[in-house]
Amino acid sequence: MRKYFLLSAVALLATTSANATTDYAEVTAKATIEVAGTMECFDFNWGTIVVKQNNAASKVIAVDKSDFLPAVPEYSGDVLYVSGSDISGCMHSSVEGGTVNVSSDTIELKGSKNTSNTLLMSNIRYYKKSRTRLMGLAELDIPPSVVADTYSGSFTVSFVY
Repeated sequence: MRKYFLLSAVALLATTSANATTDYAEVTAKATIEVAGTMECFDFNWGTIVVKQNNAASKVIAVDKSDFLPAVPEYSGDVLYVSGSDISGCMHSSVEGGTVNVSSDTIELKGSKNTSNTLLMSNIRYYKKSRTRLMGLAELDIPPSVVADTYSGSFTVSFVY
């Protein structure tokens, strides 16, 4: 009798799991890819910056003062002068109706002789200067007792239209 009771219990359990319900759903994955064209941008060249020996923290700022001239650098702190600067701009067939984006508004410029030497370029922004040109503006922070070197870094400017 005990044997039949055990078989009945096993059969009951088997019947219960056979009546289990399983739900499922199919999920669709989607990605939209756009391929960006290129536009011509000129380097953001701060030029040659001369500072006092053992300088205090200083700053060079690209300022757009005219509708006709490119941005020019203004400076403060222990900067003696700036020469040969050519502040960045980008050319596009038409910048009307679009949006300008910069990959980062702050980047580090690393020294070519020693990459632990850095300058900080901040407040990076581009705006529509004319129907076909974007103008770049930024600030360059020079740390105290800066080391003579050539500093560089990069960022991406995009124009979505």
